[in-house]
Amino acid sequence: MRRILTIALFISTIFGTADTVAQDVRPQPADVRRLYEKLEFDAALTTADDVLKQAEAYSPEDIAGVHTIAALIRMSRNEQEAARIHFESALSADPTLSLDPLLASPKVIAFFNAIKERAAPASDEAAPTTRYLRVYDRRPSAAMRSMLLPGWGQMYKGHRTRGTVMMTVWGLTAAGTITAHFVRANREDRYLSETDPLRVADRFSDFDRWHKVRNNLALAAVATWIVSYVDALLFESPADHSHTRTRPRLRFGVDTSYLDPAPKVSLTVPLQGPAHGLHTP
Repeated sequence: MRRILTIALFISTIFGTADTVAQDVRPQPADVRRLYEKLEFDAALTTADDVLKQAEAYSPEDIAGVHTIAALIRMSRNEQEAARIHFESALSADPTLSLDPLLASPKVIAFFNAIKERAAPASDEAAPTTRYLRVYDRRPSAAMRSMLLPGWGQMYKGHRTRGTVMMTVWGLTAAGTITAHFVRANREDRYLSETDPLRVADRFSDFDRWHKVRNNLALAAVATWIVSYVDALLFESPADHSHTRTRPRLRFGVDTSYLDPAPKVSLTVPLQGPAHGLHTP
């Protein structure tokens, strides 16, 4: 039992350390705001571009804030079309977004409010806008299910084969543990009640064998439970299953880089670990 818990803790530590290292090397939305407040607009736009290339790694509120700052910089340079693109992208990430009067002039706020209130889509001549869909992490709910019943969380996320295997293995080992426990108790009674010295060793051997069988089955059941919980907590839903859920994990949009004005079509499908993107000019 202690060995299994140690292994599970080690795996969680490895994943947690890797995630911390990945977060440390990512550009942070706070850096964009810091550079903007220092009036380092070019550096702020460059950092914003780096952040938005990894948009799936941040919260919708962070992405909306980055787009807003980029829009404010574009407005300060009288680049209204570029500002419109960022404001629309910010609103797609956070529809409740509003501008702070301390950061934006009345003219900019009026421009933003007009974009927010406009219901008609952009014209064909207008530059395309990156659109964001909020994605929902199913792992916490899946982990709770696997805590109650190993394999249930995997089925909830769409890993049906994996979930069936885990549920079956856990059910068999749990049932085997209960059965072996009663057999062991019976063999223990027979061993303790044996009075014939010639048969005591055989009685003890039989009891000891079932004792080990019960413990090994119990160990296997606990190991399956831990693996199911950790798997449900760490790994995301399969990409090919995302479109069958009411909460899709798929983002499609047109990415306009600040450094490269040519629009690029972007299709991002989050998989296990960092998301993989396919960019076509």
